[in-house]
Amino acid sequence: MLNPLINSACPAVAVFSVCALTACTPGTSTSDGSGTTEATSDGSTTQTSTQTTGDTTEEATTDDSGSETEQGTDTTTDATSDSSDSETDGTTGTNSCPQTEEFACSQYEIDCEQVDCGGLNSPFDENGCLRDTCNGGPSCGEGMECYTPLDWGGCASSGLFCNDSELQMACICGGDADCNGSYCVPHELYPVTEFGGGPGRFDNSCAPDDGPAHELVLGLDQQTCDGILAGESLRIIIHSGNFGLGFGPMPPDVYDLEGNGFVFYDNGMDPPESSDVGFVEIDAWDATVTGSYKVWVGDKVFVGEFSDIPYCDGNPMCG
Repeated sequence: MLNPLINSACPAVAVFSVCALTACTPGTSTSDGSGTTEATSDGSTTQTSTQTTGDTTEEATTDDSGSETEQGTDTTTDATSDSSDSETDGTTGTNSCPQTEEFACSQYEIDCEQVDCGGLNSPFDENGCLRDTCNGGPSCGEGMECYTPLDWGGCASSGLFCNDSELQMACICGGDADCNGSYCVPHELYPVTEFGGGPGRFDNSCAPDDGPAHELVLGLDQQTCDGILAGESLRIIIHSGNFGLGFGPMPPDVYDLEGNGFVFYDNGMDPPESSDVGFVEIDAWDATVTGSYKVWVGDKVFVGEFSDIPYCDGNPMCG
């Protein structure tokens, strides 16, 4: 079930309150005045007042029983050390989340049970930090995939932001009123359909307008120019002419298929499916080709890599 706070139909402004760990459990709060109030784990309360005269600091401590003790010390250095030690640059709480314009909660932590930290449909990672946003294609780091909940029936704001609320003692998050957000998730979390076909190659081919095209063929019985399709197959056709290219090697780049190609998937049993959604990224092209692909066909998403597959520089009769 999708998280209703983030992935259900988006309200005019999506705002939710997340209780901090320090607000939900007994902790310590300090003030800038002369007194300190501590809440201990057994529920008792200790009040400490500090008075400084010259080089001597006197502390009077009162607990729940009403008893009071006094002690003296020769220095006031320790009175401020706890305050300075609790501040960390660029982190929040124990999660060490980067402080950014979008995420500025430095005192209160995200309630991960409420927002399903680390889940596929949560914009927060397993540490309660905002995931990196992305704009589709290969826009995430190595080992990561750009996930758009809207493509899978979910909803994520394209402009999520979080700030501390002293009034509510919590990290408060809100977002733009849309469902167009995308964020990076680990590859193993992405809902990829496994492709069980064999090795591949690149062929010269023809576009519908008889222009030049290149075809990535996956699912061969052997990784040679003589290989034939054997069972499950995936064919990705790139209309090279749309990129100002003819036959021959394609320079390293990302080639978007929408309006520039097609993908055909055949499981060997049912009628083939096709679409023009996805991309092919070429990393190197000499006598062999190395790169990756990510394509959508129906309700399936295929993500894969190819390394040193042959380029079969044939001469198709186009037109």
